[in-house]
Amino acid sequence: MVLVGVIVVAALAGVAVSVRQLQDLEDRKEVADAAVVSAHRSEAEFRAEAADLEALIVRLDDASAEHLATAEGIDTAVADVLHLRAKVDDLTAQVDAQRADRAQRQQAIDVLLGCRNTLDAAIAQLSGGHVAALGAAGVLGQGAARCQAALDIAQGSTGAVHPYNFADPSLLTVGDTYYAYATEGPAGAIQVLSSKDAHHWTVRERALANRPAWAKPGPIWAPSVHPIGGRYVLYYATRSKVSAQQCISTAVSSDPAGPFHDLSSVPLICQDDLGGSIDPDVYLDQFGFAHLTWKSEGETRGGVAKIWTQALSADGLAVNGFAKEIFAADDGWEQKTAENPSMVLLDGQWVLFYSGNRWNTEGYAVGYALCDGPTGPCRRPANSRLHGSSGGYVGPGGADVFRSRGGRMLALFAAWDKGKARGRGVLLRWCGALEGHLMPPERGQLPEPLPSPPVSAGARSWR
Repeated sequence: MVLVGVIVVAALAGVAVSVRQLQDLEDRKEVADAAVVSAHRSEAEFRAEAADLEALIVRLDDASAEHLATAEGIDTAVADVLHLRAKVDDLTAQVDAQRADRAQRQQAIDVLLGCRNTLDAAIAQLSGGHVAALGAAGVLGQGAARCQAALDIAQGSTGAVHPYNFADPSLLTVGDTYYAYATEGPAGAIQVLSSKDAHHWTVRERALANRPAWAKPGPIWAPSVHPIGGRYVLYYATRSKVSAQQCISTAVSSDPAGPFHDLSSVPLICQDDLGGSIDPDVYLDQFGFAHLTWKSEGETRGGVAKIWTQALSADGLAVNGFAKEIFAADDGWEQKTAENPSMVLLDGQWVLFYSGNRWNTEGYAVGYALCDGPTGPCRRPANSRLHGSSGGYVGPGGADVFRSRGGRMLALFAAWDKGKARGRGVLLRWCGALEGHLMPPERGQLPEPLPSPPVSAGARSWR
């Protein structure tokens, strides 16, 4: 029995242990279940937070894309504004340029109208429609600057120093003043200009007061003035009533600007058998005696033009001795014409300047010949054509070569504006090549803006 009891007790003890183990396992299971529940809860919470984070990320992505699109839109808008502003700036510049162009055109129109008014007033004076103290020459003188500017606008600058027709110019220096004389034109019979610097010129009253009784009405040509016997003698060409040929006459004045009075009863020179005489010019020989040089118009009778010289009397109103031919127009480029003689002594060498070819063509040009003495004979060099059409002008001629107060040799000549056949402007150039070849290089300076750099010996051009 005891054994049975022991066994029973042992069994009960084992059961108790098992019960406690089961209870412990049950407790552990509950703890584990609770942990699992907590883990599920935490997982759910994590999933919910993850979902929230994903939603936030999506919202952030959407917001970022929206902001990026907004930034691109801003950049586009800025670019559009900049482009528009550039167009506005360009249009503004165009408008400003148009305004400036309109203002410039208006200024040009004002200049042209001012010159036209000057010319209309001068025409009225010449036609006798109006009487004013100024006269035609005075009107033209007041409007000279406007008309020079008008010609520069209309035709481009030709370098002319005077805006009106001024053909066959000649020059005289008296003290500190230059006087220029020209064939009959806008400022009357024998036009006169004066200048202190040989560049800016003032229109003076017409020089010739009367026409001699032996002369027929018509143009007065190619004047030259020279001081002789305490007064000024004007030499010019006009047509004879008897022969209808050009003849040379004289007039005198106490003032280099005139008025000059012609008291002659017969012409001074009139070579009727040679087609007439024209283009007188006076020069002094090395002893101070005055000589007259001129052209006979043989080309008008099938021959050739010739240049002559003859000594003048003490008062300059008559000629002494016999006329001597010193040059003939027998070179090809001259086309049988040699005229407007100008005899100059250059560093011991007598040089005859003349114009060749037809005066109203582009072939008209200035030539030169070397002379044995003041009365010739004169021989042309291998290439006698010195100065022809150049730059903005054509057909230069009528050159009068003279020494400036500064010591340089200048040439005053007339030329047509290029492409135009409306009058000959007067131009001034330095005979640089001839000076460099025939004269010492050290000379005084010309008034501005005329100085030119020296040229090499042998090069022949006018600057």
